[in-house]
Amino acid sequence: MLPSAAGSEAPSTSEESVCRDFERDVERFWGESARAEVQVGMLSAGASVERERVERVVTGMDEITKSWTMLRESTCRDAVERELITKSEYARITSCLDVSLTKQRVVAELLASADQEVVQRARTLIGDIGAEAVACRSPANREGDAVPPGAREPLARAMVLARLGDARARSAIEAVRRDVGPDAPSSVLVSLMSAEALVLADEGLVDDASTRASEAHDLAVTDGLALAAAEVRLVQSRIDEVKFFGAGTSEHLERALERAKEATLIRRRELGSDALLTQRATRRVAYLVLRACRAGGCREQVTELRMPPAETREIWWQVAFVGLDMLELDRTLEATAMLSRSASEEDTGLIALIEAKAYDVMGDRTRPLERLAEAAAKGSAAVRRCARLEQRRVCHALGKEAEATASTALRAQHDAACGGGKATSAADGPSCTSYEDLRAPMSASD
Repeated sequence: MLPSAAGSEAPSTSEESVCRDFERDVERFWGESARAEVQVGMLSAGASVERERVERVVTGMDEITKSWTMLRESTCRDAVERELITKSEYARITSCLDVSLTKQRVVAELLASADQEVVQRARTLIGDIGAEAVACRSPANREGDAVPPGAREPLARAMVLARLGDARARSAIEAVRRDVGPDAPSSVLVSLMSAEALVLADEGLVDDASTRASEAHDLAVTDGLALAAAEVRLVQSRIDEVKFFGAGTSEHLERALERAKEATLIRRRELGSDALLTQRATRRVAYLVLRACRAGGCREQVTELRMPPAETREIWWQVAFVGLDMLELDRTLEATAMLSRSASEEDTGLIALIEAKAYDVMGDRTRPLERLAEAAAKGSAAVRRCARLEQRRVCHALGKEAEATASTALRAQHDAACGGGKATSAADGPSCTSYEDLRAPMSASD
């Protein structure tokens, strides 16, 4: 096994074979049996947990574990074969990846016996963990201190418990504090303080949570930990959102949106606009934009952000995706209309796919198939595949409805759009991954 402790030496060339062994680390906690346990655990959490949500979470875990393996292997090769990174860089990157892997393992454990609250938060957390792992190799993430080996697992566990609102989070944080002591690296202290802030917010102590988060932000800024400062801004944004739901004043929502915007801009500066962590922050902005939208739409809120053009367009993409998740379908269609003003052909295909889904959920019988035909003709290979699967599903539903109601109009519509005959067969389960994944698949080279 490769050494991964902070300050440990990179492996020698005689150990090259271990650069191919990292998949075993993942298989110890995410194999077929673990996948099945997570599926059963999530479906047992309550009637409101849809099978599609379960499949999305499982697919997300599959993707981030595959990405982690690729990242770990490429880091090993950079140290052993290419000699592109120093020993200290190797230690910092592997420390970051080890924390990420432990987070994944803790999420898998919790989902096997999840309640509805954990299930609701899990998908967002899984996306964040995957983005954090990809960012481990960024030069911006090689600054700051590596997490001490003995603290990696308990720290990762405490952070996951805090994000998922688990009652064991507080005791987990206190245990890490005792283990690392007051002289722990600043990056560890900032993470602990952020986790404490989330716990306090979940307990309803929002003023104490704000104070703790402010202390974490000050430490991150003082020690030059830009990405840590951005993460704290997102924690503060969540606390402000809790205050908004409690007090109902727009001031808290505006502050939450401003802090999410600041986190987005920091990540853009440090990692680039296309980095997954930047996109995750932008998604947070889009979610808050939807919360703030007035009856006339979201355009005013997006304009008031005064973001650069590329980020503004990314916000509209995220409004479209988040709108689907939140069933704010009018806002999704508003976003796709804005995106269509300057869309490439591939983008046009994905936009059509998103609109088809929105119209289908709205109960429209005509436009979904029209939009899916355009998606199948113009989208990327992944979009075209998804569109064809969606066409089978929609045709199946339309044909079954025509048979059940003996409606000649529905039968004629089915025959014209779906090729005639009996109700088109459709496979069980979701037709494709989340649409956001079709646009920005996880990549170890991001």
